[in-house]
Amino acid sequence: MYSFVKGLLWFLMKMFFREVEVVGLERVPLSGPVIFVGNHSNQFVDAMMLVVNIPRQICFLIAAKSMNRVVIGDLARAMGCVAVSRPQDMAAKGKGKVTWEKGSRSIQGKAGGDFNSQIKPGDKIACEGVEGAMTVLEVKSATELLLKDPPAKGCPEGGASFKVLPKVDQAEVYDAVTDHLCDGGAIGIFPEGGSHDQTKLLPLKPGVAIMAFNAMLEGAEGVTIVPIGLNYFQAHRFRSQAMIEIGMPFEIPPELPERYQQAEGKEKFGPVNEFLAHVEKRMNEVIVTAANFQEQQMIRLCVTLYPPERMRLRPNLVFQLAQKFAKLFSLYKSTAELLVLGDRLEAYRDRLRTYRIDDHQVWRLQLSFPAAVWKLGSNFWSLVFSLALGLPMLPLWGPIWLVCLWAAERHRLKALRESKVKVKATDVMASYKIIVAVVLVPLVNILYGSVVGVFFFDDWYERLLCVAAAVCFLPTLYYLSLRRIEAVIPLLRSIRIGFGAILRHINEWRQEERDIAHMRNEMQLLLRKVVKDLGSRAESGEGFMEELYALIPRMVIEQDSRRLEGKREFSNITPARLGARMVMSERQEEIL
Repeated sequence: MYSFVKGLLWFLMKMFFREVEVVGLERVPLSGPVIFVGNHSNQFVDAMMLVVNIPRQICFLIAAKSMNRVVIGDLARAMGCVAVSRPQDMAAKGKGKVTWEKGSRSIQGKAGGDFNSQIKPGDKIACEGVEGAMTVLEVKSATELLLKDPPAKGCPEGGASFKVLPKVDQAEVYDAVTDHLCDGGAIGIFPEGGSHDQTKLLPLKPGVAIMAFNAMLEGAEGVTIVPIGLNYFQAHRFRSQAMIEIGMPFEIPPELPERYQQAEGKEKFGPVNEFLAHVEKRMNEVIVTAANFQEQQMIRLCVTLYPPERMRLRPNLVFQLAQKFAKLFSLYKSTAELLVLGDRLEAYRDRLRTYRIDDHQVWRLQLSFPAAVWKLGSNFWSLVFSLALGLPMLPLWGPIWLVCLWAAERHRLKALRESKVKVKATDVMASYKIIVAVVLVPLVNILYGSVVGVFFFDDWYERLLCVAAAVCFLPTLYYLSLRRIEAVIPLLRSIRIGFGAILRHINEWRQEERDIAHMRNEMQLLLRKVVKDLGSRAESGEGFMEELYALIPRMVIEQDSRRLEGKREFSNITPARLGARMVMSERQEEIL
């Protein structure tokens, strides 16, 4: 059954992503107990990526709430996933309101609430206006609670509404995971908990440490942890790219489980936190982190600016370059050089948005007149070809795609309202598009087959064959049509850029394209200078520049920088600037 699900998910992955590259596949242990730990930035798609691309049969831990969902629950049960009950999924609105004094651990109930029937020791309550949930130490009476720690804020005037998060016993989950690891199986877990769209890891949950320790204490030998980095490029968009970076596996030191077993109470947090810190360090090595979304955009722009123009980099090189720039931004974010670079990058991004062009397309504005005409002609005929092959099937799959977009956007807004860690909640969109499509495509194909069968055939057998043919063959035709239609928008943008390149030659006084190209050249030179200066400092670590030059050789960068320096001198004599100088000269002659 696992092989069937893997084949289905492989098909869905190929449909949704244009390219998926896996780096470090040789690091996956092919036998023995393994725990795969990955970042969680694309909800159910994350698990799909591991199932399809990792050569092990993985047993995932999945929220019990998700096991009850259509499609996801069926696939999870078929794969033998272990359901995990989460307190936040079982939260119930409390009756009445609560009040408290600032700094006090005592909570008072009011407005008809009864704590005895709602709350038990060990449960948590989440109060309105207070960030995070608070653990209940004791239920003193029907109207009084004693908390483990006092609330971080004072009580709102008139009291606060609250939710009750029940304490969940995870003993069955731990037992199932322990048995699986002791049998030499592989477990997949996302230790951040829920998925999110932040630019860095969330605090890791202790469950992965407890599971690993329990398995080793029960006799599992050589439990190995393998960090997985799931790196997406516009993860929520159809036909986007992804790269899976498999980190170096490591075994758990035997003394950690022993210390955990011997410790009592809060002392158990010592080995757990030590293990989680090491896991977090290894996970950060296989993803690109940033302080915020703006910094993430700057890092991506640096990745396209640093190499010579028209140099095509594989996704793994793009990832490694992004990691290098992320390290510099993290170490030197307050330095004058990086602040100036950030301002210049932001100005350059604004100029690109104004002209509606991407950084990697700017070089096309500098094509010679014959090359620009040739490129425009080839793009035009490619557009005609794509429309001719893609448009006939568009009326059939177009409505399905619109419904998927609408449903995903609606689900995104719902997830954003219910979450405290999501920024835009784009992490749920890809999964929901796929779920809706999996349900909708067969139903719509049955409808199409039925309509054609009723109108063109009288025999029931022929009508059934028509429905079967629609269900079997229409998805392939949809896919072929989609492959052509997805090229239409990029081709239209390329045609527009081609016109700009041609107009630059026809109208010598047209300055916009020249200014953008000149601005990019200046940004490349500035970026390389800043990287070289900061990367050579001791804080960057020994061998930073050597590692960077291993990705793109020093000779290539230096030769391209000399080329840009030459273009800088020539670009100062553009027709517009030359005309301004001529006008100034004429005025000076008149004055004399």
